[in-house]
Amino acid sequence: MIDFEKMKKFRNEQKAFIKYIGFQILDIKEDYAQGEVVLREIHGNPIGSVHGGVLFSIADTIGGVAASSSAGSMCTTVNGNINYVNPALGCKKLIGTAHT
Repeated sequence: MIDFEKMKKFRNEQKAFIKYIGFQILDIKEDYAQGEVVLREIHGNPIGSVHGGVLFSIADTIGGVAASSSAGSMCTTVNGNINYVNPALGCKKLIGTAHT
């Protein structure tokens, strides 16, 4: 049986890139993960929307966490693709959710 609380604690205490943008894992279950970032000025781009790199980092991270919860062990993503449909404007936080 996977200890999802332990997995969440481990992920949130890492000194990895995602921590520096303020992303936190909120919930992990089998085949599922959710996290959020409270937005600050550093997350923006020159036109005032959230930088695409922040959005992709959230998607990549939460997808990897969901995959780990499904596999029962730590794993990493190996590729990704994203199509930006609308800018994230006027947001206070972003929430990422993934299902495997």
